[in-house]
This record gives sequence, structure tokens and C-alpha cells, in this order.
Amino acid sequence: MISINSIWYEPADPNDPEQVALAEVANQFKFGWFAHPIFTEEGGYPPVMIENVAQNSQAEGLPKSRLEQFDDYWIERIKGTSDFLGINHYTTHLITGPGVDPIAKSPSWLKDIGAVTSLEVGEATASEWFRAVPTGFANLLRWCKSSYNDPPIYITENGYSDRGTLEDYHRIKYFNDYLGAILNVINDDGVRVLGYTAWTLMDNFEWRAGFSERFGFYHVDITDPARPRTAKLSAEYYKKLIANRELPQDEKFKKPSERRRY
Repeated sequence: MISINSIWYEPADPNDPEQVALAEVANQFKFGWFAHPIFTEEGGYPPVMIENVAQNSQAEGLPKSRLEQFDDYWIERIKGTSDFLGINHYTTHLITGPGVDPIAKSPSWLKDIGAVTSLEVGEATASEWFRAVPTGFANLLRWCKSSYNDPPIYITENGYSDRGTLEDYHRIKYFNDYLGAILNVINDDGVRVLGYTAWTLMDNFEWRAGFSERFGFYHVDITDPARPRTAKLSAEYYKKLIANRELPQDEKFKKPSERRRY
């Protein structure tokens, strides 16, 4: 198996053909880099990735492309070597136009895509790189179906970051919206999503952010040597979702301002 961590890229203006094309390039670099060799008929790296890296390598004065190619043996050896497509996904970024992204190092794949990206989409979370865009996840899943011969898909990570509140209505809304989007692509588009894993059971040490960004259903008190765990409201929500096999609609899982008035 393989599980690919992916931001989904979309054009800021879906009516701009250049942005649409650049978003496809970005997705081929971010996702296709790993999926194309395994899940396509032709195998190997995405053609646009090969072309862009070769051009930029030449411009950098290198004697050959920075991207080493598979030979025929390895192209055939790698194709079809995963039983399913695993996806770790949290958020969507926008493509605003051609150019070099301000955060791109030289050389880097982010520079090689030749596009400028933006995070100005969706609802903000506790992570600066991460906004809630459920429609983006739906589009990623449709794209995987059409690009990779309708593979069976397992979502191996998906979740929401906040600062650790126990009444985590934003996390519940995130799961409700993202799971709803997944159900829609299963029922309406025939995408074969066979499994889903939420990130995560309890708050963890989150890379460079440490404990400042919390993803768990259970709060971990890091100031107490015993590290006690306390269930958040989302733990109850997810427990009910699993027990009933449907998205809970209870009013208590909504922010007080969004509840019905009787």
C-alpha cells in the first residue's frame, strides 16, 4: 500500500484557463509525483513534472535534469504495486497565477510548478497552512478516480486543528462537512472510498508546532506529569457517528448561535 499526503490545488478563478492548467500542474507535482508511477497505465513520473524539472535544471546551469528517470524495468516493476490508494488530506490551496511562489526555495518542486499559491480560501484553523475546504476534498477524490483508473481509496488521515477547547464545535463542523462531501462523491460520482480514519484520537506533539495545535478527540493536559486525557465534545460526536453509521444531527453538536430557537 501507499498513503499520499496531499494538499489539493484549485484555481482561484475557475474561469481562468491559465490558472486551471497551473492547478493541474501543481496537483501532478504534489500528488502525481507518487501516484503516477503506481496507478497509471504508462507509469513513471507525470510528463509535466519531467518537462518542468528538465527546463528549470537547464536554466540553473545543471548538466542534466535534477529528476532522475525510471528505466523501463522499474517503470513496469512499480506499476500496480499498491492494493489501494491511501490519502492523507486536510486542506486546499489556491493557484492565483504563473510565477514563482514567494515561499519557494531554489531549487524546489514548489518553484518547478511555476505558479503562485494562496491560502485565502475556506475557514481558518489553528494551523497557518490549513483552512477548512470540504469541496476541495471532494474534488481531489473525483480527480483521483478519473486520473488513476478508479482505485479503491482509503482515507488514512483527516482532521482539524484548534487550540485545545473541550467544546470543539469547529472540529465537529469540519468532520460533518468533510464526511458529507465524501458521502456525496461516493453516492453521486461512484468514487470508491472504502475506509476513513480520523486524525486523531488524542492531542499529540504536532511537528514544529508542538502542543500549540491540537487535533485530538481527547484533550491532553501537558502541564500535569500524569498527562490526563479529557474527552472533548467531538469524541461524543464521533462515537455516535460510528455507532449509528450516519452523520449526527443533534443540536448539542452545533454552536449555540446555530441551534434552533423554539
